[in-house]
Amino acid sequence: MADLTRHRGFEVVSVCCKVCGIPKEYLGLSSGEKLEPTSFEAMCNPIGQAKVLSREGTDLNGLLGLCVGHDSLFFKYADAWTTVLATKDRLLGHNALAALYTIESYYKVLESLSEHHKNERKRGGTMLEKLLFLCLSSAGVFLFPYLWGCAMGTALPSFTLHPIGYVKKEGDKTRLVVNEAYKDGLLGLEDFSHVYVYFWFDKNDTPEKREILRVHPMADPNNPLTGVFATRSPVRPNLIGMTLSRVLSIEGNIIEIDWTDALENTPILDIKPFIRAIDCAEPSKLPVWLEGDGWVKGPQGAHRDKDKQNRQL
Repeated sequence: MADLTRHRGFEVVSVCCKVCGIPKEYLGLSSGEKLEPTSFEAMCNPIGQAKVLSREGTDLNGLLGLCVGHDSLFFKYADAWTTVLATKDRLLGHNALAALYTIESYYKVLESLSEHHKNERKRGGTMLEKLLFLCLSSAGVFLFPYLWGCAMGTALPSFTLHPIGYVKKEGDKTRLVVNEAYKDGLLGLEDFSHVYVYFWFDKNDTPEKREILRVHPMADPNNPLTGVFATRSPVRPNLIGMTLSRVLSIEGNIIEIDWTDALENTPILDIKPFIRAIDCAEPSKLPVWLEGDGWVKGPQGAHRDKDKQNRQL
């Protein structure tokens, strides 16, 4: 955009949304309320953006994808006239009006919703009023596919997961750093020798990878094509990974374990203790491609084959 406007003869001054690098803690946010609790995170600063451009003496400001509400603050504190070049709408390709253009079709099909969704409507306001509000709100943009799915009878319920911590690796040490907000949930865990670590394969969180339903286990073409639900593949519709790990120590909110194939900074979803009486299944059955393989020797032997571990990742 800067190159385009310069080509048209404008003198351009740009300023990013997180100018000044003000930490989120400045507003009183705790570590558990950040996206990555153990890392520095700067907050958006639309007032700072406006002040910088005013100091530079701009004659016209153009906003490119500011969040709803942040743009209002920019308008208030900017000295020069301001226009919006693009609204922030990652779902609809920064074309928020696409939701409004088709509101009549939404309204018509939404009248045929299930009884459950009709009851939801009765909680206040007409369907048209609610839909207009959702379309005009920043949150509503992200509800667009769910609303349409409800109308067509194809929507599935969705759930929001929040990381309880992150995997940290340094040298040969592996630690689970639990957010301070969830530290009390570790009480009593020291009495168990092993834990299941559930995590999110965040590096694979793309629509393409979440559509994969069949793989060659451990990325080995010699293994038969297998459904992802019959493998421990890191590509799957819901990117939940799991490892069984030995607990070496617990200090405060930090659990040191012997291993996990999760990568550095992988979000942790949950931690559960290993209970032999209910977690061991005998007799058990395995497919031919797993018989005698290094991955099935038990809680501490399954991960020793580093080559196969890397292929899983």
